[in-house]
Amino acid sequence: MLGRFGKKMRGLLQKEINLEKRVAEARAEREPLSLSDEELLSQFRASSSELEEAKREARKSRFKHAQHKLAEHIVERLKPRFFLHNSQKDKLVAQLPSDSIPLRKTVMVAEEAKGRNFLALGMEKNFPGAVDWFTDFGENSWIFGADSDLRDVLKRPNESTDDGLGPVEATWDLNRHGHFVDMGRTYWITGWESMVSEFIVQAVDWIERNPALFGINWLDPTTISARTVNWMLALSLFGHSDQMQAEVTARILKSLVVHGAVLADMLEEPGESRTPFQLLAAASALNMLSMFLPELKSAQRWYEISAINLPKRGWESMGRGGFHLSGSAARHRELMEWLLLPEILHRLNGLPSPKGLREATETACESLALMTPPDRVAVDIGAPGGHSFLGRHAGASAHSRRLLALGAVACQ
Repeated sequence: MLGRFGKKMRGLLQKEINLEKRVAEARAEREPLSLSDEELLSQFRASSSELEEAKREARKSRFKHAQHKLAEHIVERLKPRFFLHNSQKDKLVAQLPSDSIPLRKTVMVAEEAKGRNFLALGMEKNFPGAVDWFTDFGENSWIFGADSDLRDVLKRPNESTDDGLGPVEATWDLNRHGHFVDMGRTYWITGWESMVSEFIVQAVDWIERNPALFGINWLDPTTISARTVNWMLALSLFGHSDQMQAEVTARILKSLVVHGAVLADMLEEPGESRTPFQLLAAASALNMLSMFLPELKSAQRWYEISAINLPKRGWESMGRGGFHLSGSAARHRELMEWLLLPEILHRLNGLPSPKGLREATETACESLALMTPPDRVAVDIGAPGGHSFLGRHAGASAHSRRLLALGAVACQ
Protein backbone atom coordinates (compact mmCIF):
# COMPACT_ATOMS: atom_id res chain seq x y z
CA MET A 1 0.00 0.00 0.00
CA LEU A 2 2.75 2.45 0.93
CA GLY A 3 4.55 1.54 -2.28
CA ARG A 4 1.46 2.41 -4.34
CA PHE A 5 1.04 5.67 -2.41
CA GLY A 6 4.67 6.64 -3.05
CA LYS A 7 4.31 5.84 -6.74
CA LYS A 8 1.16 7.97 -6.93
CA MET A 9 2.89 10.90 -5.22
CA ARG A 10 5.86 10.69 -7.57
CA GLY A 11 3.45 10.66 -10.49
CA LEU A 12 1.81 13.83 -9.22
CA LEU A 13 5.19 15.52 -8.93
CA GLN A 14 6.00 14.58 -12.52
CA LYS A 15 2.98 16.56 -13.74
CA GLU A 16 3.63 20.05 -15.00
CA ILE A 17 3.85 22.70 -12.32
CA ASN A 18 2.45 26.11 -13.20
CA LEU A 19 5.64 28.03 -12.60
CA GLU A 20 4.08 31.48 -12.97
CA LYS A 21 1.55 30.55 -10.28
CA ARG A 22 4.45 29.52 -8.06
CA VAL A 23 6.02 32.94 -8.67
CA ALA A 24 2.81 34.75 -7.69
CA GLU A 25 2.42 32.62 -4.55
CA ALA A 26 6.04 33.15 -3.49
CA ARG A 27 5.74 36.89 -4.02
CA ALA A 28 2.49 37.07 -2.05
CA GLU A 29 4.04 35.11 0.82
CA ARG A 30 7.29 37.12 0.58
CA GLU A 31 9.25 33.90 0.25
CA PRO A 32 12.02 32.91 -2.21
CA LEU A 33 11.03 30.84 -5.23
CA SER A 34 12.82 27.53 -5.55
CA LEU A 35 12.55 24.23 -7.41
CA SER A 36 13.60 20.82 -6.17
CA ASP A 37 15.64 18.52 -8.40
CA GLU A 38 12.58 16.37 -9.03
CA GLU A 39 10.46 19.41 -9.86
CA LEU A 40 13.08 20.54 -12.36
CA LEU A 41 13.03 17.19 -14.17
CA SER A 42 9.23 17.26 -14.18
CA GLN A 43 9.38 20.43 -16.27
CA PHE A 44 11.00 18.61 -19.20
CA ARG A 45 9.20 16.51 -21.78
CA ALA A 46 10.73 13.13 -22.62
CA SER A 47 11.72 14.35 -26.10
CA SER A 48 14.90 12.28 -26.32
CA SER A 49 16.21 9.00 -24.94
CA GLU A 50 18.45 10.94 -22.53
CA LEU A 51 15.55 12.99 -21.16
CA GLU A 52 13.35 9.91 -20.92
CA GLU A 53 16.03 8.18 -18.88
CA ALA A 54 16.61 11.32 -16.78
CA LYS A 55 12.94 11.46 -15.84
CA ARG A 56 12.93 7.74 -15.08
CA GLU A 57 15.96 8.11 -12.81
CA ALA A 58 14.35 11.08 -11.06
CA ARG A 59 11.26 9.01 -10.29
CA LYS A 60 13.59 6.55 -8.57
CA SER A 61 15.16 9.46 -6.62
CA ARG A 62 18.50 8.79 -8.35
CA PHE A 63 19.12 12.45 -9.02
CA LYS A 64 22.83 12.27 -9.86
CA HIS A 65 22.07 9.85 -12.68
CA ALA A 66 19.15 12.04 -13.74
CA GLN A 67 21.35 15.16 -13.80
CA HIS A 68 23.95 13.33 -15.87
CA LYS A 69 21.39 12.40 -18.53
CA LEU A 70 19.85 15.88 -18.53
CA ALA A 71 23.27 17.51 -18.99
CA GLU A 72 24.19 14.99 -21.67
CA HIS A 73 21.08 15.87 -23.65
CA ILE A 74 21.58 19.64 -23.39
CA VAL A 75 25.30 19.65 -24.19
CA GLU A 76 25.29 17.11 -27.01
CA ARG A 77 22.18 18.21 -28.90
CA LEU A 78 22.71 19.90 -32.27
CA LYS A 79 19.40 21.75 -32.29
CA PRO A 80 18.15 24.27 -31.50
CA ARG A 81 20.99 26.58 -32.47
CA PHE A 82 21.64 29.35 -29.96
CA PHE A 83 23.91 31.64 -31.99
CA LEU A 84 27.08 29.61 -31.30
CA HIS A 85 27.76 25.89 -31.18
CA ASN A 86 30.88 24.09 -30.02
CA SER A 87 31.17 22.34 -33.40
CA GLN A 88 31.85 25.76 -34.99
CA LYS A 89 34.46 26.77 -32.42
CA ASP A 90 37.70 26.20 -34.36
CA LYS A 91 36.34 27.72 -37.55
CA LEU A 92 35.06 30.84 -35.80
CA VAL A 93 38.23 31.39 -33.76
CA ALA A 94 40.39 31.06 -36.90
CA GLN A 95 38.46 33.94 -38.50
CA LEU A 96 39.02 36.36 -35.62
CA PRO A 97 41.55 39.14 -36.31
CA SER A 98 44.36 38.91 -33.77
CA ASP A 99 44.78 42.70 -33.70
CA SER A 100 41.13 43.43 -32.90
CA ILE A 101 40.90 46.03 -30.14
CA PRO A 102 37.46 44.83 -28.90
CA LEU A 103 38.84 41.28 -28.81
CA ARG A 104 41.83 42.34 -26.74
CA LYS A 105 39.48 44.26 -24.46
CA THR A 106 37.34 41.13 -24.04
CA VAL A 107 40.34 39.06 -22.96
CA MET A 108 41.53 41.80 -20.62
CA VAL A 109 38.11 42.16 -18.95
CA ALA A 110 37.82 38.37 -18.69
CA GLU A 111 41.17 38.17 -16.90
CA GLU A 112 40.04 40.92 -14.53
CA ALA A 113 36.76 39.08 -13.86
CA LYS A 114 38.67 35.86 -13.24
CA GLY A 115 40.61 37.77 -10.59
CA ARG A 116 37.30 39.17 -9.26
CA ASN A 117 38.03 42.72 -10.32
CA PHE A 118 35.00 44.51 -11.73
CA LEU A 119 34.24 47.91 -13.23
CA ALA A 120 30.74 49.44 -13.30
CA LEU A 121 29.75 53.04 -14.02
CA GLY A 122 33.40 54.02 -13.80
CA MET A 123 33.75 52.52 -10.31
CA GLU A 124 36.15 49.66 -9.58
CA LYS A 125 35.70 46.91 -7.03
CA ASN A 126 37.96 44.02 -6.10
CA PHE A 127 36.93 40.98 -4.06
CA PRO A 128 39.89 39.08 -2.54
CA GLY A 129 37.44 36.39 -1.42
CA ALA A 130 33.93 35.61 -2.58
CA VAL A 131 32.16 38.17 -4.77
CA ASP A 132 29.67 40.34 -2.91
CA TRP A 133 26.81 40.31 -5.42
CA PHE A 134 25.01 42.99 -3.40
CA THR A 135 27.85 45.52 -3.33
CA ASP A 136 27.13 49.17 -4.09
CA PHE A 137 30.73 49.43 -5.39
CA GLY A 138 31.54 51.52 -2.34
CA GLU A 139 31.85 50.31 1.22
CA ASN A 140 28.27 49.10 1.63
CA SER A 141 25.95 46.37 0.41
CA TRP A 142 22.24 46.34 -0.33
CA ILE A 143 20.09 44.65 2.30
CA PHE A 144 18.79 41.15 1.64
CA GLY A 145 15.05 40.69 1.68
CA ALA A 146 11.87 40.22 -0.32
CA ASP A 147 11.58 42.36 -3.44
CA SER A 148 8.47 44.06 -2.04
CA ASP A 149 10.49 45.28 0.97
CA LEU A 150 13.40 46.41 -1.17
CA ARG A 151 11.19 48.55 -3.41
CA ASP A 152 10.44 50.71 -0.38
CA VAL A 153 14.16 51.11 0.32
CA LEU A 154 15.23 51.78 -3.23
CA LYS A 155 15.32 55.38 -4.42
CA ARG A 156 15.17 56.57 -8.01
CA PRO A 157 18.02 55.40 -10.29
CA ASN A 158 21.30 57.32 -10.19
CA GLU A 159 20.59 58.70 -6.72
CA SER A 160 22.24 57.60 -3.50
CA THR A 161 20.04 56.57 -0.62
CA ASP A 162 19.92 58.13 2.83
CA ASP A 163 22.13 55.28 4.02
CA GLY A 164 24.95 56.41 1.74
CA LEU A 165 24.59 53.55 -0.72
CA GLY A 166 25.91 54.03 -4.22
CA PRO A 167 23.84 53.93 -7.42
CA VAL A 168 21.99 50.67 -7.75
CA GLU A 169 22.76 50.59 -11.49
CA ALA A 170 26.35 49.62 -10.66
CA THR A 171 25.09 46.60 -8.71
CA TRP A 172 22.74 45.66 -11.51
CA ASP A 173 25.49 46.01 -14.12
CA LEU A 174 27.61 43.47 -12.23
CA ASN A 175 24.66 41.11 -11.86
CA ARG A 176 23.80 41.09 -15.55
CA HIS A 177 26.88 38.85 -15.80
CA GLY A 178 28.17 40.14 -19.10
CA HIS A 179 31.59 39.16 -17.80
CA PHE A 180 30.54 35.49 -17.97
CA VAL A 181 30.31 35.86 -21.75
CA ASP A 182 33.69 37.64 -21.81
CA MET A 183 35.17 34.70 -19.91
CA GLY A 184 33.46 32.20 -22.23
CA ARG A 185 34.70 33.94 -25.37
CA THR A 186 38.20 34.08 -23.90
CA TYR A 187 37.99 30.36 -23.14
CA TRP A 188 37.16 29.67 -26.77
CA ILE A 189 40.00 31.90 -28.00
CA THR A 190 42.73 30.77 -25.59
CA GLY A 191 41.62 27.40 -24.23
CA TRP A 192 42.36 28.58 -20.68
CA GLU A 193 40.58 26.15 -18.36
CA SER A 194 41.00 28.63 -15.51
CA MET A 195 38.15 30.61 -17.10
CA VAL A 196 35.85 27.61 -16.75
CA SER A 197 36.74 26.92 -13.12
CA GLU A 198 36.17 30.56 -12.12
CA PHE A 199 32.89 30.71 -14.03
CA ILE A 200 31.68 27.64 -12.13
CA VAL A 201 32.68 29.13 -8.77
CA GLN A 202 30.95 32.44 -9.48
CA ALA A 203 27.84 30.95 -11.09
CA VAL A 204 27.20 28.42 -8.32
CA ASP A 205 27.87 31.05 -5.66
CA TRP A 206 25.45 33.48 -7.31
CA ILE A 207 22.69 30.85 -7.49
CA GLU A 208 23.10 29.93 -3.82
CA ARG A 209 23.12 33.54 -2.61
CA ASN A 210 20.42 34.95 -4.89
CA PRO A 211 17.21 32.92 -4.52
CA ALA A 212 14.53 34.13 -6.90
CA LEU A 213 12.45 37.12 -5.77
CA PHE A 214 14.86 37.89 -2.91
CA GLY A 215 17.50 40.59 -3.02
CA ILE A 216 18.28 43.63 -5.12
CA ASN A 217 19.21 41.53 -8.16
CA TRP A 218 15.60 40.45 -8.77
CA LEU A 219 14.10 43.94 -8.93
CA ASP A 220 15.04 45.30 -12.34
CA PRO A 221 13.41 43.60 -15.38
CA THR A 222 16.20 44.54 -17.80
CA THR A 223 18.83 43.13 -15.43
CA ILE A 224 16.94 39.84 -15.08
CA SER A 225 16.47 39.72 -18.86
CA ALA A 226 20.12 40.43 -19.67
CA ARG A 227 21.28 37.88 -17.08
CA THR A 228 19.02 35.23 -18.64
CA VAL A 229 20.56 35.76 -22.09
CA ASN A 230 24.11 35.92 -20.75
CA TRP A 231 23.64 32.64 -18.85
CA MET A 232 22.39 30.93 -22.00
CA LEU A 233 25.41 32.24 -23.92
CA ALA A 234 27.79 31.22 -21.13
CA LEU A 235 26.35 27.70 -21.01
CA SER A 236 26.82 27.44 -24.78
CA LEU A 237 30.45 28.57 -24.48
CA PHE A 238 31.48 26.55 -21.42
CA GLY A 239 29.17 23.54 -21.73
CA HIS A 240 31.63 21.14 -23.42
CA SER A 241 34.45 21.65 -20.91
CA ASP A 242 35.30 18.56 -18.86
CA GLN A 243 35.03 20.76 -15.76
CA MET A 244 31.32 21.35 -16.38
CA GLN A 245 30.01 18.46 -14.35
CA ALA A 246 26.38 17.42 -14.70
CA GLU A 247 25.47 18.86 -11.30
CA VAL A 248 26.71 22.33 -12.34
CA THR A 249 24.87 22.19 -15.67
CA ALA A 250 21.68 21.12 -13.87
CA ARG A 251 22.00 24.00 -11.40
CA ILE A 252 22.35 26.50 -14.23
CA LEU A 253 19.38 25.00 -16.07
CA LYS A 254 17.29 25.17 -12.90
CA SER A 255 18.21 28.84 -12.50
CA LEU A 256 17.29 29.52 -16.14
CA VAL A 257 13.90 27.86 -15.65
CA VAL A 258 13.27 30.04 -12.58
CA HIS A 259 14.36 33.14 -14.53
CA GLY A 260 11.89 32.17 -17.24
CA ALA A 261 9.06 31.84 -14.74
CA VAL A 262 9.80 35.29 -13.30
CA LEU A 263 9.91 36.85 -16.79
CA ALA A 264 6.65 35.14 -17.81
CA ASP A 265 4.98 36.42 -14.64
CA MET A 266 6.12 39.96 -15.53
CA LEU A 267 4.51 39.73 -18.96
CA GLU A 268 1.29 38.19 -17.65
CA GLU A 269 1.01 40.72 -14.81
CA PRO A 270 2.94 43.77 -16.06
CA GLY A 271 1.60 46.24 -13.51
CA GLU A 272 1.86 50.00 -13.86
CA SER A 273 5.43 50.37 -12.61
CA ARG A 274 7.10 48.50 -15.49
CA THR A 275 7.87 50.47 -18.63
CA PRO A 276 7.29 49.20 -22.19
CA PHE A 277 11.07 49.05 -22.63
CA GLN A 278 11.48 46.83 -19.56
CA LEU A 279 8.70 44.58 -20.84
CA LEU A 280 10.39 44.47 -24.27
CA ALA A 281 13.56 43.18 -22.62
CA ALA A 282 11.56 40.59 -20.67
CA ALA A 283 9.71 39.46 -23.81
CA SER A 284 12.93 39.21 -25.81
CA ALA A 285 14.78 37.18 -23.17
CA LEU A 286 11.79 34.88 -22.58
CA ASN A 287 11.33 34.36 -26.31
CA MET A 288 14.97 33.32 -26.68
CA LEU A 289 14.77 31.09 -23.59
CA SER A 290 11.71 29.29 -24.97
CA MET A 291 13.70 28.55 -28.14
CA PHE A 292 16.82 27.59 -26.16
CA LEU A 293 14.87 25.07 -24.06
CA PRO A 294 12.01 23.85 -26.30
CA GLU A 295 12.01 20.63 -24.25
CA LEU A 296 10.32 22.47 -21.37
CA LYS A 297 6.61 21.83 -20.97
CA SER A 298 6.12 25.56 -20.44
CA ALA A 299 8.19 26.52 -23.52
CA GLN A 300 5.21 26.85 -25.88
CA ARG A 301 3.28 28.96 -23.38
CA TRP A 302 6.31 31.18 -22.81
CA TYR A 303 6.88 31.48 -26.54
CA GLU A 304 3.32 32.58 -27.22
CA ILE A 305 3.19 35.28 -24.55
CA SER A 306 6.64 36.61 -25.48
CA ALA A 307 5.83 36.58 -29.22
CA ILE A 308 2.81 38.80 -28.60
CA ASN A 309 4.74 41.21 -26.39
CA LEU A 310 7.87 41.53 -28.54
CA PRO A 311 6.47 43.77 -31.32
CA LYS A 312 3.89 45.36 -29.02
CA ARG A 313 6.45 46.55 -26.47
CA GLY A 314 8.91 47.41 -29.23
CA TRP A 315 6.48 49.82 -30.87
CA GLU A 316 5.52 51.28 -27.49
CA SER A 317 9.21 52.01 -26.81
CA MET A 318 9.68 53.90 -30.08
CA GLY A 319 8.50 57.35 -31.13
CA ARG A 320 6.92 58.16 -34.49
CA GLY A 321 10.29 58.19 -36.21
CA GLY A 322 11.16 54.74 -34.90
CA PHE A 323 13.74 56.05 -32.40
CA HIS A 324 13.76 55.20 -28.70
CA LEU A 325 11.41 57.50 -26.82
CA SER A 326 14.19 58.75 -24.55
CA GLY A 327 16.09 60.21 -27.51
CA SER A 328 19.19 58.35 -26.31
CA ALA A 329 21.29 56.70 -29.02
CA ALA A 330 22.64 54.17 -26.48
CA ARG A 331 19.11 53.21 -25.43
CA HIS A 332 18.09 52.89 -29.07
CA ARG A 333 20.95 50.49 -29.74
CA GLU A 334 19.83 48.45 -26.73
CA LEU A 335 16.28 48.45 -28.09
CA MET A 336 17.65 47.26 -31.44
CA GLU A 337 19.38 44.33 -29.74
CA TRP A 338 16.26 43.22 -27.88
CA LEU A 339 14.38 43.17 -31.20
CA LEU A 340 17.17 41.89 -33.42
CA LEU A 341 18.45 38.94 -31.38
CA PRO A 342 15.15 36.99 -31.39
CA GLU A 343 14.74 37.78 -35.10
CA ILE A 344 18.18 36.33 -35.85
CA LEU A 345 17.53 33.30 -33.63
CA HIS A 346 14.36 32.51 -35.56
CA ARG A 347 16.28 32.78 -38.81
CA LEU A 348 19.11 30.52 -37.58
CA ASN A 349 16.60 27.83 -36.65
CA GLY A 350 14.52 28.15 -39.82
CA LEU A 351 11.48 29.43 -37.94
CA PRO A 352 9.05 32.19 -38.98
CA SER A 353 9.44 35.21 -36.73
CA PRO A 354 6.51 36.40 -34.59
CA LYS A 355 3.96 38.58 -36.32
CA GLY A 356 5.08 42.21 -36.35
CA LEU A 357 8.61 41.58 -35.07
CA ARG A 358 10.35 42.02 -38.41
CA GLU A 359 8.50 45.26 -39.13
CA ALA A 360 9.44 46.69 -35.72
CA THR A 361 13.06 45.61 -36.21
CA GLU A 362 13.22 47.18 -39.68
CA THR A 363 11.81 50.48 -38.39
CA ALA A 364 14.33 50.62 -35.52
CA CYS A 365 17.11 49.70 -37.96
CA GLU A 366 16.15 52.48 -40.38
CA SER A 367 16.20 55.03 -37.55
CA LEU A 368 19.64 53.85 -36.47
CA ALA A 369 20.90 54.10 -40.06
CA LEU A 370 19.91 57.77 -40.20
CA MET A 371 22.01 58.37 -37.08
CA THR A 372 25.08 56.50 -38.38
CA PRO A 373 27.19 58.34 -40.99
CA PRO A 374 28.98 55.82 -43.25
CA ASP A 375 32.32 57.63 -43.15
CA ARG A 376 32.33 59.47 -39.83
CA VAL A 377 32.09 58.79 -36.12
CA ALA A 378 28.48 58.52 -35.01
CA VAL A 379 27.18 61.22 -32.68
CA ASP A 380 26.12 59.49 -29.47
CA ILE A 381 23.26 61.77 -28.49
CA GLY A 382 21.27 61.52 -25.29
CA ALA A 383 21.99 59.77 -22.02
CA PRO A 384 24.62 57.01 -21.93
CA GLY A 385 24.03 53.54 -20.58
CA GLY A 386 22.16 50.47 -21.66
CA HIS A 387 23.26 46.84 -21.70
CA SER A 388 24.84 45.46 -24.85
CA PHE A 389 25.48 41.95 -26.12
CA LEU A 390 26.71 42.83 -29.61
CA GLY A 391 28.50 46.08 -28.78
CA ARG A 392 30.35 45.03 -25.65
CA HIS A 393 33.80 46.69 -25.59
CA ALA A 394 33.11 48.45 -28.92
CA GLY A 395 32.49 52.15 -29.45
CA ALA A 396 29.19 53.68 -30.52
CA SER A 397 30.08 53.74 -34.23
CA ALA A 398 31.32 50.13 -34.33
CA HIS A 399 28.30 48.96 -32.34
CA SER A 400 25.89 50.78 -34.67
CA ARG A 401 27.49 49.30 -37.77
CA ARG A 402 27.36 45.80 -36.33
CA LEU A 403 23.66 46.22 -35.66
CA LEU A 404 23.01 47.61 -39.13
CA ALA A 405 24.93 44.77 -40.79
CA LEU A 406 23.04 42.13 -38.81
CA GLY A 407 19.77 43.97 -39.35
CA ALA A 408 20.31 43.93 -43.11
CA VAL A 409 20.80 40.15 -43.03
CA ALA A 410 17.97 39.41 -40.60
CA CYS A 411 15.37 41.55 -42.37
CA GLN A 412 16.20 40.83 -46.01
